[in-house]
Amino acid sequence: MKSSHFTNIGSHYLIKFTAYLSQTKFFIIFFSFCILLDKLSQMLCQEMFQEAENIRLLTLMSSPVLQKSITVKGVNRCNEIAVVTSEMVWVSNGREMMNFDDWTPVKLILSDTEGNTLAQITDPHCYLKGFHTMSKNRDLIYIADNENIIKLSNDMKTKTTVVTKTDWMPYSVFCSKSSGDVLVGMVDNVPGQNYTCDVLSSSIKGKITRYDQFGLHIQTVEYDHAGQRLFVFPKFITENNNGDVIVSEGCRLVVIDQAGKYRFSYRGPPLGSILLPLG
Repeated sequence: MKSSHFTNIGSHYLIKFTAYLSQTKFFIIFFSFCILLDKLSQMLCQEMFQEAENIRLLTLMSSPVLQKSITVKGVNRCNEIAVVTSEMVWVSNGREMMNFDDWTPVKLILSDTEGNTLAQITDPHCYLKGFHTMSKNRDLIYIADNENIIKLSNDMKTKTTVVTKTDWMPYSVFCSKSSGDVLVGMVDNVPGQNYTCDVLSSSIKGKITRYDQFGLHIQTVEYDHAGQRLFVFPKFITENNNGDVIVSEGCRLVVIDQAGKYRFSYRGPPLGSILLPLG
């Protein structure tokens, strides 16, 4: 009799415990689902906000109005312009990329607004795009033919090596007007690599390296938050008013913030056309 009584009590508590476990498991699954749903909602809202912000930014620019044009003597292909003052500009006389039959001397020309040549630099790198920039103090900074980053003082009397050659080839350079930092676009200098506009399928590696005005390394940016490579050929670099860095990269524009965090990319209108952004 007693044995049967205890058996009934045990069965009763076993049933209650089993029901408790079932309820607990249900609530764990339910709360996990709620947390997952909340995270997905946050990601979707963030993506929608970013898309709306991108559209807003892209529609802010008004139509350009031609103020003045300058014909610079001795320049057959202008790759880039760096403004010294309202009366003077440095202009690059570049070659076609990878056109080895073009032996036109590559040089940087300082011109006034009438197109008169005031000075020339004859040792810039041959095939690069954004290979010169202006510092906050109006010094010229450029990539030399020996792949060093050179600073020429604004009185044109002193040349200083800001960044010496590394295993990576410097491909573009930009000096921040706010911080004075020098940003260098670099590519992995390995012969025989396969280049495509798609950063995922190209075997060539690119990166953006930040130095201070004295050449001290501050930061290197290669990947986004998911570990995906950001750059193949960083051709031109610039900076907007809030410190974001914009890079003309392959077939798209890549935007990172001042801390090196990836913000977004822009590939142009989604109509099958290819975007080839320059400076």
